[in-house]
Order: sequence, then C-alpha cells, then structure tokens
Amino acid sequence: MSDTVREIENGYEVTSGKSGKTYTVRTVVKMDACGSYYGKRICSCPAGQHGRRCHHIDAAEQHEWDEAIREKDYDGMDMLERIS
Repeated sequence: MSDTVREIENGYEVTSGKSGKTYTVRTVVKMDACGSYYGKRICSCPAGQHGRRCHHIDAAEQHEWDEAIREKDYDGMDMLERIS
C-alpha cells in the first residue's frame, strides 16, 4: 500500500498506507548569508521527531515533484533540488 498525501497550509498530511496513521510533513526554508535558500523537512512521526528521515517525507517530496513536473514549474523544481 502506498501513502496518501494531502496538501495543507504550510505542509502536507501524509496518511501511512501501512498503519493508517496521519502525520504532518513541513518544510522549513531559510536563507543563508549569501542569499541562497536551503531547507529541511520535518515530520511529526516518531522517527521525524528524532531528526530522522522517514517515508512520510519521501511521499510528500514525491508529491511535490509530481506536481511541479505536471505544472512545468521550473522555479519550483529548482527550489525542490535545494531542499532534497
């Protein structure tokens, strides 16, 4: 089973295909001193709360890429590359 991703304000709700539990994935984006953007994804699941990457983050990231490709959002793709 695959995860279900739903866009919410400032992030995504990802419902696990295995457990059926829903977690929130957010991206924290900052700008460094040179003006370049960088970001980190965080998840509300137990692994995410310990700073580890989880499959919920992977599902949200894949959803973002699919949307950017579908919409031909090249600026969005550039930002995704900086965060990934």
